[in-house]
Amino acid sequence: MAANAWQPRMVARALGKGPDMNSRWLLRMTRWAQNPPSAGRVKFVFAIIGICVALYAVERIWGWPEALSPDRSLQRGYKP
Repeated sequence: MAANAWQPRMVARALGKGPDMNSRWLLRMTRWAQNPPSAGRVKFVFAIIGICVALYAVERIWGWPEALSPDRSLQRGYKP
């Protein structure tokens, strides 16, 4: 019975009732497959992702610096 567990999902997708991909994303993937990004752009994207991961790790290990936190006494007119 476990071998046929995928059949209801395949039938629902074939009938248009299951989750399917937006056609815009399909066209974007087609364009990327025909004209892949340059090596420089790939390095740039990985560098940005690396910076984000590094900032997240620093924040998780040492916490957020007090100097970068907003000072509540300077907020005029807003009292939560």
